[in-house]
Amino acid sequence: MRNDRSTLGLSAALLLCAGCLAPPRLERPVPTPLSTVPSATPTMAAPPSPTPTATAAETPSAAEVEPELTPAAEGEPPSLLTLIDGSTRPNVAAALRLAEEGRTLIEHQAYELALDRLERALAVDPANAYGYYFLARLHYLKRGYDQAIAFADKAALLNARADQAWTARAYSLQGAVFEEVGRYPDARAAYQRALAADPRNLAAQTGLARLGGNADAP
Repeated sequence: MRNDRSTLGLSAALLLCAGCLAPPRLERPVPTPLSTVPSATPTMAAPPSPTPTATAAETPSAAEVEPELTPAAEGEPPSLLTLIDGSTRPNVAAALRLAEEGRTLIEHQAYELALDRLERALAVDPANAYGYYFLARLHYLKRGYDQAIAFADKAALLNARADQAWTARAYSLQGAVFEEVGRYPDARAAYQRALAADPRNLAAQTGLARLGGNADAP
């Protein structure tokens, strides 16, 4: 009986030792979700996309970007105010300022206000050729052709001895009005008078070329 107890104790001891020698079970780690794993490298911002360049079809042609012929390009001063100096009489200076306001209003198509300024300019200085010139231009734009012809002629006569470039401008404007209403011989004569005053007047050169050298040509 004692031997059996010894045998059982020895067997138990051996089993315990075997349990001690067995390698421990390793628990498999639970993987961390990818969304919570920080990136190892900083995220680089995407470079800005290059600005698209205009294609040949989108690029405006020279004809589209070339400005129209301006009064200054034909010899007209950029502002009538440049004609005022210390020797200018007060009424003449006032008329020039009003005429300049009228020109600006015409450019902004404020025709009624422009008419008011130009009529006031001529009331202050009845010999103001620039006021008559811009009245002619105003009536031409408003299709008042008879008035435009008369005012252009008045402007040309008043400017005849003072400023040949303005005289040419008045006659070339008159020629354009004649051409508009189909009075081609009169238009040709007006363009010729413009070139006699200033051979560099481009509007008159273009008008004569358009008429083709024939006084009766449309």
